[in-house]
Amino acid sequence: MFRARDLLVRQRTQLINALRGQLAEYGWIVAQGTSHVARLVAVVDDPTSGLPQAARAVFAIMGSR
Repeated sequence: MFRARDLLVRQRTQLINALRGQLAEYGWIVAQGTSHVARLVAVVDDPTSGLPQAARAVFAIMGSR
């Protein structure tokens, strides 16, 4: 059971870090940690964030996981 939980935590961390890294390329810097995921999702969902529509679509898919 511990291995399954550990795997899920690692996958979640990888996904959050990937999303943070991609948003940083567009100038959006968000703090590390799972407590800041809501900020990541808010940036992706905001149509005035300056993100290209194609990027927002990809980030939305990443964020839905």
